[in-house]
Amino acid sequence: MGDIVSTSQAQLSPAGVARIYGFANYRVDAQLSNPIRRARVELWEDAFIDTKLAISQTNDGGYYEFNIAMTGSKNVYARIFCESYIVSVTYGVFDTVYSYKTPTKVVSEGSTTYLDTYYAPPEDLHWKAMDYATDEFLWIEREANWVRSQVQIKYPKGSWPTSYGNVIELPNTTTYLWDRTTVLHEYAHCVIYELYNGSPPQGSCLDTCQCGDHHWLNSVSDKEFAFNEGWAEFMQSAVDNNPHNTHINNLGDVLYGSGYPYWSYTTIESNEYTVLDNSKMYRFKWYHGRCPYKPPFPGCPSFNNNGNIVEGAVAGIFWDIYDSANDDQVSMGFYSIWYVLSTYRPESMIEFIDRWPYAGVDQQLCDVCLDHGIAVLDDLDYLFYDNTFFVAGDQAYCTDVLGSAKTSFGLAKGGVYENPEGRTERILTQTKKNTGNLITVGGPAANLLADEFDQYFGVTYEYHPGVSFRILYHDKFIHLNLTDYPRQDICVIFLGEDNSRSVMLVWGYGWYGTYAGSTFIGDPANWSLFQNANMLMLRWIDFNGDGLVHKTEVYVEQYILLDTYQSSTTPVAPPSDTPPELGSFGSLAWLFYSNTYFVAGDKAYCTDVLGSAKIAFGLAKGGAYENPEGRTERILTVTEHDTGNLIMVGGPAVSPVADEFDTIFGITYNYIPGVSFEIHCEGESIYLNLGQYPNQDICIVYLGVHNSRNIMLVWGYGWEGTYAGSFLMGDPNAWQSFSSCHMLMVRWIDINGDGLVQMNELYVECAK
Repeated sequence: MGDIVSTSQAQLSPAGVARIYGFANYRVDAQLSNPIRRARVELWEDAFIDTKLAISQTNDGGYYEFNIAMTGSKNVYARIFCESYIVSVTYGVFDTVYSYKTPTKVVSEGSTTYLDTYYAPPEDLHWKAMDYATDEFLWIEREANWVRSQVQIKYPKGSWPTSYGNVIELPNTTTYLWDRTTVLHEYAHCVIYELYNGSPPQGSCLDTCQCGDHHWLNSVSDKEFAFNEGWAEFMQSAVDNNPHNTHINNLGDVLYGSGYPYWSYTTIESNEYTVLDNSKMYRFKWYHGRCPYKPPFPGCPSFNNNGNIVEGAVAGIFWDIYDSANDDQVSMGFYSIWYVLSTYRPESMIEFIDRWPYAGVDQQLCDVCLDHGIAVLDDLDYLFYDNTFFVAGDQAYCTDVLGSAKTSFGLAKGGVYENPEGRTERILTQTKKNTGNLITVGGPAANLLADEFDQYFGVTYEYHPGVSFRILYHDKFIHLNLTDYPRQDICVIFLGEDNSRSVMLVWGYGWYGTYAGSTFIGDPANWSLFQNANMLMLRWIDFNGDGLVHKTEVYVEQYILLDTYQSSTTPVAPPSDTPPELGSFGSLAWLFYSNTYFVAGDKAYCTDVLGSAKIAFGLAKGGAYENPEGRTERILTVTEHDTGNLIMVGGPAVSPVADEFDTIFGITYNYIPGVSFEIHCEGESIYLNLGQYPNQDICIVYLGVHNSRNIMLVWGYGWEGTYAGSFLMGDPNAWQSFSSCHMLMVRWIDINGDGLVQMNELYVECAK
């Protein structure tokens, strides 16, 4: 008996040798057939007691061949097994391998004998199951140069497709109509089992609303379950390079627990859908889940905002990394995914992303994660890298808005590239509202956009005037006894995704809470401390009784982590460069290196105050170390006023402190209502014809020294002028353009007519 495997076609045999060959196929349907590949084939002598003569296997065309030494003749047949080194398909209590016996033929010495061409009928599904598993095995071998040991498929077995360890169970198709994607899915579970040395991520999906009798692509479960299932769902599409292999129509009871499922065709590539309810359009993705959380109060559904615990979101991230760049900008192929899995064996998608070793695609990868509901504080630098807008209510308190400068400084220190713009609801364009990365400062009472996103994300509050105020999100809440206010305040920080862009909400009961949240998020060290969180609830306690918010008085009381996994972090270090020459715009970051306060009038326009965020961003990029504080003249202490480095935003009409320092530095203005406005300083002036306003505005930026500390004034006739000056001072390149100057007079002309301030619309008419 010889164990001879050959892939050549049959030829005439030499003396003393007999060659026997045949073909094996399975029918897909009445017309189409596929070869049975890599299957074990045994050659037997048909006798009173049958004897095995040789073992071979089919090649990828279904061809098999035996060459045996013999004299005389024999009656022989071949038995084709539904088994290979890749997979075996068995049935019954003894796990018998399916097989087919060919007709018996007479072979003789020196002959070449054609045995049979076998066509397994379409109803013999065991051959299909074997072939599907073989496809995945060969695909992984080609893509990752890795092979798995043999997998056993038990068929028919059980009432639902499942896998455990090295075994797959497939039920009778009259019980459950499984197909190719089912086998690819379950085989992928066996792959991860062996890759993880028998300890793959497990987890569970126990919520009866999310899972019921089985789990779905948009079921909310836990991080391990989602990762394991998401991997398998990704593989069922990746092997065939077909996103439609992973799809779902029944999206569950997505609104209010009405009991009626919503139907829409969604795939691993495109899983966004909209639902109209009570004339309001809700936008959903798989990561939002199959049904809302129990709402804190009627009329405000609260959906899942954590893609790390939804298998379809995990699958979608894998797919976006693997596939060619389309709506996402990542196209890294399969091996990049395999390398992370095989090297680090992550237990969740967040851990997988944190282990990602490939440079140059961090921003794009973060965008992919955001699109699938994974937005965490540690990624703020990517989430708000560009196209970012601070949005405040038109009637918001200036102290709320001053907090945006704290956040802006932190974003710059954390690595954000583009200086965010400041907007109120009135001047925020519809395009930017729908597509920009948004940071809302101030709560729903004073900010309509904050109210809109609070409802979308499920952040709610309960207010009992004079008694209490409570902020709620899912099962978390923070409570404020109003008899403790203003010695205490509370705040929520929420980070989420909408329309494939980032949204962050920062608001408290009073301005103290909002400012506390802005202070906290303005420190990149806190991003690392709560790196996998997307929601924080903070309490501020005025320990020293000065009525001001200090970062040492702010405490995280509640938080939600999208993943409990934490990686090592790198602390933020101060710059080590030596200061340049002081006294001019070229040294602005060093003049306001620390002990700096933005000062606005209590009655200033929010748009004036939003300009402070532009300047704060520039200071951070330029090298300033300490995040400036925000003050109005009412809360600016005497010590801060007399010894701090001050940056005034907004002019003398709304800011007594600006008026005070205008007098000190000799800055004056002439105002003829309805006719003109003119600013004078050091023999220079800039004139505005009020007939041109608001299509034009003017501004002064003045840098001076008073009592051995640094003062900068930025103000214009209208908010546009003040914002224009802030825009200019938010760009360190502009500092260098006017590095030897200490005063600028700036004109803004609304060239494109959009009512907003852009850098290419600014003209410096005087630099001194």
